[in-house]
Amino acid sequence: MKRKIIITALAALMGIGLNAQTMPQGTRYDVLPVHRGGIIFAGDSITDDCEWNELFGRDDILNRGIDGNTSSTVLSRVNELTRHRPDKLFLAIGTNDLPRTPLSQVMDNISKIVETFRKESPETKIYIQSVLPVGPRPMFMDMGNSDEKNRLIVELNALYKDFCAKNGCTYIDNHSHFLASDGVNLNPELGCDDLHLMGKGYLVWKKNIEKYVNE
Repeated sequence: MKRKIIITALAALMGIGLNAQTMPQGTRYDVLPVHRGGIIFAGDSITDDCEWNELFGRDDILNRGIDGNTSSTVLSRVNELTRHRPDKLFLAIGTNDLPRTPLSQVMDNISKIVETFRKESPETKIYIQSVLPVGPRPMFMDMGNSDEKNRLIVELNALYKDFCAKNGCTYIDNHSHFLASDGVNLNPELGCDDLHLMGKGYLVWKKNIEKYVNE
């Protein structure tokens, strides 16, 4: 984890974007066998950091989170996701997009991800999870002002909810379950660095989505 932080900090100082830094990581999944059906969790480091199969006590969950991913990088590797033709896709993405990527571009990427699934894996149920709040001092300095970032997160979540209602996906509100008492920032009891989650945070996440995983 320390190595990831150092590399990310150096990349930011050198002007290297997270997309450029993490794109090759997606190939690590290309060499793995196809698992027909089951469940895929896709997203960035917040998804990557959890052992979802152990958390839910299931052996049919694939973790396809990658540290630093954005909506663009998930789109770039969407064919690796659709090749499994999963029963369910739980997508949690957007934290690393903001504030640099316009919300319209994020939504265009999400739309293309869903469109690809509709074409390549039409039986997959798609669950789009809200972006979680961040704390007052996010660990990555290129994330911008946290107040502005949290405002954009709320706006993006509203767009996700509207998109799901219009496109036959299921929207899951995780955001409200992770708010601090101020109603804006990440609850410090659930996060470890104003961005990522502690074990207690993943238990909250599990409780909120368990009915969708098991339905």
